[in-house]
Amino acid sequence: GKGYPALEPVLSKSGERLVEKMTPWGEHYASVFKRVKGQAVEEAGFDDEIMFAYGEALGQLHALSRAYTAPKIRRRTHLEVFDWVGETLSSLGGQSPALDELRILRDFFSRLPVSNENYGLIHFDFEPDNVYYEPAAHVCSVIDFDDAMYHWYVMDVAKTLDSLEKEIERSVYVHKKALFLAGYRGKSDLDEDLLKAMPLFRRFANLYGYTRVARAMQEQWDNEPDWL
Repeated sequence: GKGYPALEPVLSKSGERLVEKMTPWGEHYASVFKRVKGQAVEEAGFDDEIMFAYGEALGQLHALSRAYTAPKIRRRTHLEVFDWVGETLSSLGGQSPALDELRILRDFFSRLPVSNENYGLIHFDFEPDNVYYEPAAHVCSVIDFDDAMYHWYVMDVAKTLDSLEKEIERSVYVHKKALFLAGYRGKSDLDEDLLKAMPLFRRFANLYGYTRVARAMQEQWDNEPDWL
């Protein structure tokens, strides 16, 4: 509604944006989206122009988030994610190191300032395979919002920079990072104090990812294919 270049859902034949079906592997959810323009950043490359536009896309998204009010259903907050992580790890057993990490991170994040300027709805998966660059328009389109949550905006920046560091040669990473942040700052303010705490934001992402994998590994079905 604000003109942000993001994917759009396609209605099913029955007029639904989300189709729910029971399968041998449990309840399955399916949705289809219109193809966005351009090419995934990881395929388009990491040229200077692309890195700047990539940063602009995240900055613009966060700027819109500051003015966004969710309808009836809201995404989870970081606190609700912490609760889920704790409940899940406790149910799995043998997770003392991960639960210790959870306590450390809960304490750290409980002491961070929260305001409309630094905290809101984030993408949480703004990696190069979820952002598409269109050369003709010099803009990025964004897909894959299913991990969105309420968190500090720096969380998105930290995760994105981590993904870029893995993709880009070390000799040019500092330069590409600077371009990404310049593009971001052109569209949105960035809390420099929170930026210094990026290692802790990375640890949040690592703990959350670990818990999701640990939980998924517990699921087994009688009719699983061999590859699974």
